[in-house]
Amino acid sequence: MKRTSVLFFCLFAYLSIGCSVIINKTFCIVIIKQGTMIIQSNAGVFDFGDIFIGENSDEFTFTIENPGTRELILIGRPEMIQKTNDVSDSFTINQASMVSPVQPGQSTSFSISFNPISEGLSTATIMIPNDSEVNNLYKFTILGKGITKSEINVKQGTTNIPSNIGSFDFGSFEISNSSKEITFAIENLGSANLKLTNTPIIDKYGTDETMFSLNQSSTISLIKPGYITTFSIIFTPTSEGNKSATILIENNDLDENHYTFSIQGTATVIHAIGWIGGASNGWKTSTAPLYAKDYQSFDLPNDISHDSEGNIYVVELNNNRISKWDSSGNAQGWIGGCTNGWKTSTAPLSGPDFQSFRHPTSVFVDSAGYIYVADTGNNRICKWDSTGNAIGWIGCGKTGWQTSWGYNAGGEYNYFNQPCGVYVDSSGNIYVADSKNNRISKWDSSGHAHGCIGGGSNGWKFTYGFNNGNDYQSFRSPLSVFVDSERNIFVADSFNNRISKWDSSGNAIGWIGNGNNGWKTSSITAMGKDYQSFYFPQGLFVDSTGNIYISDTNNHRISKWDSSGNAQGWFCGSPGWNNIQAPTSGTGYQSFCNPSGIFVDSEGYIYIADGSNHRICKWKK
Repeated sequence: MKRTSVLFFCLFAYLSIGCSVIINKTFCIVIIKQGTMIIQSNAGVFDFGDIFIGENSDEFTFTIENPGTRELILIGRPEMIQKTNDVSDSFTINQASMVSPVQPGQSTSFSISFNPISEGLSTATIMIPNDSEVNNLYKFTILGKGITKSEINVKQGTTNIPSNIGSFDFGSFEISNSSKEITFAIENLGSANLKLTNTPIIDKYGTDETMFSLNQSSTISLIKPGYITTFSIIFTPTSEGNKSATILIENNDLDENHYTFSIQGTATVIHAIGWIGGASNGWKTSTAPLYAKDYQSFDLPNDISHDSEGNIYVVELNNNRISKWDSSGNAQGWIGGCTNGWKTSTAPLSGPDFQSFRHPTSVFVDSAGYIYVADTGNNRICKWDSTGNAIGWIGCGKTGWQTSWGYNAGGEYNYFNQPCGVYVDSSGNIYVADSKNNRISKWDSSGHAHGCIGGGSNGWKFTYGFNNGNDYQSFRSPLSVFVDSERNIFVADSFNNRISKWDSSGNAIGWIGNGNNGWKTSSITAMGKDYQSFYFPQGLFVDSTGNIYISDTNNHRISKWDSSGNAQGWFCGSPGWNNIQAPTSGTGYQSFCNPSGIFVDSEGYIYIADGSNHRICKWKK
């Protein structure tokens, strides 16, 4: 009895220093710990602290130690560790690695995690039934507080732009009279209100910040959970090169209360590269050459096209041939002159046979490498393969590709009268600017006529050639035609000093020019020298974004308009876009004299048939 009293005295001393124990019949001592901290039975509490709703806390491991002299059996069923009073079911016990019995001097462990699903305090009681005679139901309390949080996220479209490491690229952008505006969204993915705390709400800084402006007129500073607000950034470069800045959004998101991301863009200035021609190879920056008949020269080059390998094809009005040059500016030869094959001799005479041309004015190379030529003086469209072999011609009242002589003009739907422009769409349909018939004709790839548009009304027609007119559904000697990816048809209605647009069904949409913006359906067609007018436009090209490039021939410039019919400016004489009166002609490498055909390649190089300067010019946008 006296010995037992001594043992209980020792046990009391152990408890007095903060340890909760359970003693079995042979005085087995059981200690519950989290880390090095002892959790007392009945009075013990473990606090998980404040945890954001929807986010798991760290998983805390608890140890059951047996420093006694015999094994300890955990008798709880069905689980050795039991949980009660967890009203919100926010605590999860993992006891997969536990063992029972616990041998003397050994331990076993379990873990608990807290995942609050509602705001406020959550509590539960942990119970550990065991076979000891003292504290055979070991209990302690666990608690934690669920709190809400705001969660900021910035997106452009469907793309997230993470803070600190995120960026947005405006891409390459020409310095001109326009800007590029992009809209961004700030969303609150959290469960508490997101407050944008700065004034102004969105800020920016950096070396080039003045080239980026912010439109936050509709941006709100308090965003409820699940809601968004928007702002936009406008990129307006004023000098060439790579431009960058940083966007700053101050907010109450505890994790990202300085939300930043970078923005950048590349500013380019359209500028002349040089020209080819002049009896030698290579791109040059000297003054314009004289006309000549050797294979490295031109005499009134009128139109230009490209193949998939970057080769340049030029139609020469007075040399009665199609010349081919590589992308480095080296002449490859020419076709025409009564025989097949590429030649490097002097220019041929004109002729009506199927291997010759008489004052051709337009050329187009399709995706398969076939070369189509508006053989204007012979009133026909010719087709050649990439190796320089003539396939035949269409027109002159015939059906299908012909290999006989042919030169007769006519007004019937399967004739031409001085065709001056040709374009082939992705389906092989051939569109022809039938100049003196005042119409655009359409033929299929087999050489069958499919009608024409013009003549003061909509729709494809199988009628005689039209009288000229200046209403929006008519033409006055159209000189070129272009078909975009949506099968819209653009026409250089040259003598009406305008660019017309029609849909694929043959319905006139309107025209641009005459000193103001927008597609119009009136009949006014005056020439002009301001940047919104034309004076005998002859060539045109529509790029993949819908921008329209126009050879404004008698204004000696290249004009650019957007898809909505708004003039963007013109270039000639110096780098950059202008919106002043038309320039005078010139022979310097940055000037033009009656430019006609135009082509824009996929890399942004612009090729111009600088007709009266007898050269092909190259610019980079």
